[in-house]
Amino acid sequence: MAKSDKNFLRLQSLIDKNINPISYRFWLLMASYRTKVNFVWEALESAETALKRLYGLYASLGKKVGKIDKNYQQKFRDYLEDDLDTPHALSLLWDLFKDENISDANKKATVLDFDKILGLGFENLKEIKKIIIPKKIQKLAEEREQARLDKDYKKSDELRKKINSFGYGVKDTALEQKIFKI
Repeated sequence: MAKSDKNFLRLQSLIDKNINPISYRFWLLMASYRTKVNFVWEALESAETALKRLYGLYASLGKKVGKIDKNYQQKFRDYLEDDLDTPHALSLLWDLFKDENISDANKKATVLDFDKILGLGFENLKEIKKIIIPKKIQKLAEEREQARLDKDYKKSDELRKKINSFGYGVKDTALEQKIFKI
Protein backbone atom coordinates (compact mmCIF):
# COMPACT_ATOMS: atom_id res chain seq x y z
CA MET A 1 0.00 0.00 0.00
CA ALA A 2 1.19 3.46 -0.77
CA LYS A 3 -0.52 6.71 0.03
CA SER A 4 1.01 8.36 -3.03
CA ASP A 5 -0.58 5.69 -5.25
CA LYS A 6 -3.89 6.14 -3.42
CA ASN A 7 -4.12 2.41 -2.82
CA PHE A 8 -4.19 2.43 0.94
CA LEU A 9 -6.92 1.34 3.31
CA ARG A 10 -8.39 3.39 6.10
CA LEU A 11 -10.91 2.25 8.69
CA GLN A 12 -13.36 4.69 7.14
CA SER A 13 -13.08 2.67 3.91
CA LEU A 14 -14.40 -0.35 5.81
CA ILE A 15 -17.17 1.63 7.44
CA ASP A 16 -18.18 3.04 4.06
CA LYS A 17 -18.65 -0.54 2.82
CA ASN A 18 -20.67 -1.46 5.96
CA ILE A 19 -17.90 -3.68 7.30
CA ASN A 20 -17.20 -3.69 11.01
CA PRO A 21 -13.56 -2.60 11.54
CA ILE A 22 -13.17 -5.40 14.09
CA SER A 23 -13.58 -7.79 11.15
CA TYR A 24 -10.27 -6.47 9.85
CA ARG A 25 -8.62 -7.34 13.19
CA PHE A 26 -10.22 -10.80 13.04
CA TRP A 27 -8.93 -11.27 9.48
CA LEU A 28 -5.40 -10.34 10.56
CA LEU A 29 -5.57 -12.68 13.58
CA MET A 30 -6.40 -15.56 11.23
CA ALA A 31 -2.87 -15.34 9.76
CA SER A 32 0.47 -15.64 11.48
CA TYR A 33 2.21 -12.33 11.99
CA ARG A 34 5.16 -13.81 10.07
CA THR A 35 3.05 -14.46 6.99
CA LYS A 36 2.59 -11.92 4.26
CA VAL A 37 -1.11 -11.22 3.75
CA ASN A 38 -2.62 -9.79 0.62
CA PHE A 39 -5.69 -7.68 1.13
CA VAL A 40 -8.74 -8.83 -0.81
CA TRP A 41 -12.22 -7.50 -0.11
CA GLU A 42 -13.76 -10.96 -0.46
CA ALA A 43 -11.43 -12.34 2.22
CA LEU A 44 -12.39 -9.52 4.57
CA GLU A 45 -16.09 -10.11 3.89
CA SER A 46 -15.61 -13.83 4.66
CA ALA A 47 -13.86 -12.92 7.89
CA GLU A 48 -16.77 -10.68 8.82
CA THR A 49 -19.23 -13.52 8.16
CA ALA A 50 -17.20 -15.82 10.40
CA LEU A 51 -17.02 -13.18 13.12
CA LYS A 52 -20.79 -12.67 12.96
CA ARG A 53 -21.23 -16.42 13.40
CA LEU A 54 -19.02 -16.29 16.48
CA TYR A 55 -21.09 -13.38 17.81
CA GLY A 56 -24.26 -15.40 17.18
CA LEU A 57 -22.86 -18.41 19.00
CA TYR A 58 -21.81 -16.19 21.88
CA ALA A 59 -25.26 -14.57 22.05
CA SER A 60 -26.90 -18.01 22.16
CA LEU A 61 -25.02 -18.82 25.39
CA GLY A 62 -27.45 -16.78 27.48
CA LYS A 63 -26.86 -14.07 30.07
CA LYS A 64 -25.18 -16.04 32.86
CA VAL A 65 -21.38 -15.91 33.09
CA GLY A 66 -19.79 -18.86 34.86
CA LYS A 67 -16.17 -19.75 35.53
CA ILE A 68 -13.27 -19.80 33.10
CA ASP A 69 -12.43 -23.30 31.91
CA LYS A 70 -8.82 -23.77 33.01
CA ASN A 71 -8.07 -26.41 30.37
CA TYR A 72 -9.07 -24.11 27.50
CA GLN A 73 -7.37 -21.17 29.18
CA GLN A 74 -4.08 -23.08 29.33
CA LYS A 75 -4.34 -24.22 25.70
CA PHE A 76 -5.03 -20.62 24.68
CA ARG A 77 -1.95 -19.40 26.57
CA ASP A 78 0.16 -22.19 25.08
CA TYR A 79 -0.79 -21.13 21.55
CA LEU A 80 -0.02 -17.49 22.21
CA GLU A 81 3.28 -18.32 23.91
CA ASP A 82 4.22 -20.48 20.92
CA ASP A 83 5.31 -17.61 18.65
CA LEU A 84 1.99 -15.77 19.01
CA ASP A 85 0.02 -18.48 17.19
CA THR A 86 -3.25 -16.55 16.82
CA PRO A 87 -4.65 -18.82 14.06
CA HIS A 88 -4.65 -21.77 16.47
CA ALA A 89 -5.97 -19.56 19.28
CA LEU A 90 -8.96 -18.66 17.07
CA SER A 91 -9.42 -22.31 16.17
CA LEU A 92 -9.58 -23.06 19.89
CA LEU A 93 -12.35 -20.48 20.22
CA TRP A 94 -14.43 -22.41 17.66
CA ASP A 95 -13.65 -25.67 19.50
CA LEU A 96 -14.87 -24.13 22.75
CA PHE A 97 -18.24 -23.25 21.24
CA LYS A 98 -18.62 -26.84 19.94
CA ASP A 99 -17.64 -28.51 23.24
CA GLU A 100 -20.79 -30.01 24.76
CA ASN A 101 -19.00 -30.93 28.00
CA ILE A 102 -18.75 -27.31 29.10
CA SER A 103 -21.75 -25.34 30.33
CA ASP A 104 -22.87 -22.31 28.38
CA ALA A 105 -22.09 -20.05 31.35
CA ASN A 106 -18.51 -21.38 31.54
CA LYS A 107 -18.12 -21.05 27.78
CA LYS A 108 -19.18 -17.42 28.05
CA ALA A 109 -16.64 -16.73 30.83
CA THR A 110 -13.88 -18.44 28.83
CA VAL A 111 -14.70 -16.51 25.65
CA LEU A 112 -14.59 -13.25 27.60
CA ASP A 113 -11.18 -14.28 28.99
CA PHE A 114 -9.86 -15.00 25.47
CA ASP A 115 -11.26 -11.71 24.26
CA LYS A 116 -9.11 -9.75 26.70
CA ILE A 117 -6.25 -10.68 24.35
CA LEU A 118 -8.05 -10.97 20.99
CA GLY A 119 -10.02 -7.73 21.33
CA LEU A 120 -12.96 -8.87 19.19
CA GLY A 121 -15.54 -7.03 21.26
CA PHE A 122 -17.54 -9.87 22.80
CA GLU A 123 -17.91 -7.97 26.07
CA ASN A 124 -19.37 -4.96 24.24
CA LEU A 125 -22.00 -6.87 22.28
CA LYS A 126 -25.40 -5.39 22.87
CA GLU A 127 -27.99 -7.69 24.36
CA ILE A 128 -29.41 -9.45 21.36
CA LYS A 129 -33.15 -9.56 21.40
CA LYS A 130 -34.88 -12.85 20.94
CA ILE A 131 -34.91 -13.42 17.20
CA ILE A 132 -38.23 -14.50 15.80
CA ILE A 133 -37.57 -17.41 13.48
CA PRO A 134 -39.88 -17.41 10.44
CA LYS A 135 -42.28 -20.34 10.16
CA LYS A 136 -40.66 -21.38 6.88
CA ILE A 137 -37.28 -21.78 8.62
CA GLN A 138 -38.86 -23.58 11.57
CA LYS A 139 -40.52 -26.03 9.18
CA LEU A 140 -37.22 -26.68 7.38
CA ALA A 141 -35.50 -27.20 10.75
CA GLU A 142 -38.18 -29.68 11.81
CA GLU A 143 -37.75 -31.59 8.54
CA ARG A 144 -34.00 -31.57 9.07
CA GLU A 145 -34.35 -32.88 12.61
CA GLN A 146 -36.59 -35.70 11.38
CA ALA A 147 -34.04 -36.55 8.66
CA ARG A 148 -31.33 -36.71 11.35
CA LEU A 149 -33.48 -39.01 13.48
CA ASP A 150 -34.06 -41.20 10.42
CA LYS A 151 -30.28 -41.18 9.87
CA ASP A 152 -30.78 -39.63 6.42
CA TYR A 153 -27.71 -37.43 6.73
CA LYS A 154 -27.62 -36.46 3.07
CA LYS A 155 -31.10 -34.94 3.29
CA SER A 156 -30.19 -33.37 6.65
CA ASP A 157 -27.15 -31.67 5.09
CA GLU A 158 -29.20 -30.45 2.13
CA LEU A 159 -31.78 -28.93 4.47
CA ARG A 160 -29.01 -27.28 6.53
CA LYS A 161 -27.68 -25.66 3.34
CA LYS A 162 -31.16 -24.49 2.45
CA ILE A 163 -31.62 -22.98 5.93
CA ASN A 164 -28.20 -21.29 5.58
CA SER A 165 -29.23 -19.83 2.23
CA PHE A 166 -32.01 -17.95 4.04
CA GLY A 167 -29.51 -16.43 6.48
CA TYR A 168 -30.04 -18.82 9.39
CA GLY A 169 -27.87 -21.48 10.95
CA VAL A 170 -28.57 -24.62 12.91
CA LYS A 171 -26.52 -25.86 15.87
CA ASP A 172 -27.06 -29.41 17.06
CA THR A 173 -26.78 -30.12 20.77
CA ALA A 174 -27.32 -33.31 22.73
CA LEU A 175 -30.87 -32.24 23.63
CA GLU A 176 -32.06 -30.16 20.69
CA GLN A 177 -31.15 -28.12 17.66
CA LYS A 178 -30.85 -24.38 17.98
CA ILE A 179 -31.67 -22.01 15.13
CA PHE A 180 -29.82 -18.71 14.93
CA LYS A 181 -29.48 -15.76 12.58
CA ILE A 182 -26.20 -15.70 10.65
